[in-house]
Amino acid sequence: MRDYYKQLYANQLDNLEEMDTFLEKYNLPRLNQEEIETMNRPITSTEIEAVIKNLPTHKSP
Repeated sequence: MRDYYKQLYANQLDNLEEMDTFLEKYNLPRLNQEEIETMNRPITSTEIEAVIKNLPTHKSP
């Protein structure tokens, strides 16, 4: 499986059917429409500030 992802992310996968077969084989979870919309929305400055404030102190980010 690791080799598959190396090939996939190296843009060496030429056959989209092969990718579909691989994804179907492992029965990966799918996002519903609400989850897709949530993932595609812009990140707000409030969310960024909240994450920055919650970073551990005295640690490199």
